Amino acid sequence: MFRHRSSEIPEHAFNRHRHAMHHSEYPSLDPVTSTVGIDMKTIEPYVGIHDDLYGGMTDIGRIIRDAWAFGLIPEAETCAGWQAGAIESLWEKVHEAWDHYGFSVHNFPEELFRRYVSIQEDAVVRARALGWDPDRDLEDD
Repeated sequence: MFRHRSSEIPEHAFNRHRHAMHHSEYPSLDPVTSTVGIDMKTIEPYVGIHDDLYGGMTDIGRIIRDAWAFGLIPEAETCAGWQAGAIESLWEKVHEAWDHYGFSVHNFPEELFRRYVSIQEDAVVRARALGWDPDRDLEDD
């Protein structure tokens, strides 16, 4: 269990995110095309976190939830219709915010910690209702 002052969070809730942040599992974007070597003319705009796989249990969904927690975008912003360049720009801001806290929820102030946990818990509840199985997804990695 992770403890942050008076709160307890299961360790598995943060292991995958911490691993991704430290091992750069977020997509490496080509500076010319703003995507991983894909022609920007063929890319559809992002569908929005609520219409993404299992309500946003994807890398882009993780970026958006983190942006909500850090206050980079309002929680009502689903990023529907955003192009890849806008998502990349948001990812860079999220990465900077994580860097400020040493890529650890343990370094968050209490209010940020509570907001982050609340957003993650809501996402898990929504995803499970849509059939998401985190154990199955971990086996696929």
